[in-house]
Amino acid sequence: MLICVSVSPFLVTSLLGKGPLLAIYRSKLTVFIVDDKLGALTSCNISSSDNGFFLRFFYFGCEPMFIWKNIFVRHIIPSFFRSKVRHKGRKYLLECRILDSFKLKLSLQVNFMILTKSRIDLFELNPYEPCPCDSGAKFKFCCYKKAKASKPKRIIDLSYSDGRIHNFVKQFWEKTDFHTCFAFNKEECDDLIKSAHSIQNNRILNRISKDGHLYTISSTGTKEGPVSYLNKISRNKASTFFGFCNIHDTELFRPIEKKEYIGESIQNFLFAFRAHAIEHHKKLRKLNSQKNIFIEFPFTMLEKEHIYVYRVAQLDVRDCSVDYEVFKKDYSNANFDNFRTLYRKLDFEVSFAACSSFAVEYDLEGNIMNDIYSVGYEHMPSIYVNVYPTSGGTNILLSYHLNNDGTYKNYFDQLEKLKNEDLLKYLNFLLIQYTENIFFDPFFIENLSEKQKNSLLKSFDSSIYPIEKAILISKGSYYKFNLFEKNMDKSDS
Repeated sequence: MLICVSVSPFLVTSLLGKGPLLAIYRSKLTVFIVDDKLGALTSCNISSSDNGFFLRFFYFGCEPMFIWKNIFVRHIIPSFFRSKVRHKGRKYLLECRILDSFKLKLSLQVNFMILTKSRIDLFELNPYEPCPCDSGAKFKFCCYKKAKASKPKRIIDLSYSDGRIHNFVKQFWEKTDFHTCFAFNKEECDDLIKSAHSIQNNRILNRISKDGHLYTISSTGTKEGPVSYLNKISRNKASTFFGFCNIHDTELFRPIEKKEYIGESIQNFLFAFRAHAIEHHKKLRKLNSQKNIFIEFPFTMLEKEHIYVYRVAQLDVRDCSVDYEVFKKDYSNANFDNFRTLYRKLDFEVSFAACSSFAVEYDLEGNIMNDIYSVGYEHMPSIYVNVYPTSGGTNILLSYHLNNDGTYKNYFDQLEKLKNEDLLKYLNFLLIQYTENIFFDPFFIENLSEKQKNSLLKSFDSSIYPIEKAILISKGSYYKFNLFEKNMDKSDS
């Protein structure tokens, strides 16, 4: 159960996942939530005082294990955050008090996750599971004693400048990189793992670059938390990852790199597989990132919020591994007809290119297909998305494996019924909501208004921080841009 609350002197909003949005112009709000999985009823009450805000959560059902506190503050930091649990029978009262000497003159965002003992395995390291440090030993006989002896401290010192925090985050992420070849016949690999492009450099990225550069959306760390920004990078570095050896990067993808797309089964397979490969590599890096946090800050091995992030990363990697084995089996059997692909050809060039795979939460009618916020054990299959300009046109390919008909058949039936105009409106949302592997023509980005740039970045953030969606909607700035505008730079040429 995830409750997101934004508190400010003028507006209180609550966004429950993708559910109802409530907003009032005072400092008091009560929300009732029914959790279908737990059969629990929770109410949230927020009240203000001279020295801060007081939050009460009434919870009926299993005993809560803890409240996960994740606080993002704009410009100010609360001096106290206190919480306690009281219970009477099956009714639990969780009280949280936020005290601040500035009386919260600026906005505060608080995320709570109310969890129960029924999923304790997700929030504690089993003594006999492999140690996260990858030593091969069991946790109990490896890093457990070190974790117990380690004193908690801030992972990022907020006395650092934003520049120093940015460099810390950047270096920490760079440590997670690794070289591998995702090709299926590894006996044919050579020793050189190259920085492979998930979006072809010389036939696609060159069409949207200017002076060898293009834009992407990147994130950096600041005192206020993660911030997204438009990052101008070399096209030679765009969409790259160390995921294929020199031989396979050239030979495996020859049917889509040396030929125009004509709808062949092998082409649909390879476009989908390359989208899978870059996301698989990224998911492994995110798992490595949490392992590195455990190693550098051993006390986090005993902290539930860090273990939760670790479990989610493990489940993401497991989903990718399951999908990889399906690709491998089909390739070994030369069976490339197991993908359903929706293809649309536009008669104009777009100003971006994207290649990604992800699990989609809702279909076009609002029916849930994947509970992407779940920490359960069910497999969440992906769809595979490739959008890229060609000479005088644009190719759009959306695919899924037929093993996942139960999840995506109705969804793709809905997509296929859409006219191009409606499909493009939907993809304008889908691409920013779900993918990071998207790159833009500098002409397109530099001609956006500041309001459109802000909407692009904040809409991107809203996929990670649901409360941003509430703020954007209240300001009328949610998805106020159009990725599918005709590339006027190409038209003029």
